[in-house]
Amino acid sequence: PGHIELADKIDIFLVVPATAHQVGNYANGLAPDLLGAIYLATKAPVCIAPAMNGKMYEHEAVQKNLEVLKGRGVEIIEPVVGELACGYEGIGKLASLETIVNQMVARFI
Repeated sequence: PGHIELADKIDIFLVVPATAHQVGNYANGLAPDLLGAIYLATKAPVCIAPAMNGKMYEHEAVQKNLEVLKGRGVEIIEPVVGELACGYEGIGKLASLETIVNQMVARFI
């Protein structure tokens, strides 16, 4: 199957941005889409950069899911405070591309 072949070929599994839905799926072993299937099948290092409304990001369920992923060795590139896509201001803004690249290089290269 294609998703297994993709999972075998990648060097790093990076999801930018990672939504609350994706974080929940990965933490709970769900694969409703191609990314979820690749996540479950890959042996490559995994790195996600969450981005969502701050109320969602701070919700106990999302924080628990992030802790589960961290416990499995997933590198989390934390969101920052700023103007969010929904128009709100606060935590949940995607980290800068520079931050994402620097953290990936520091961890995986």
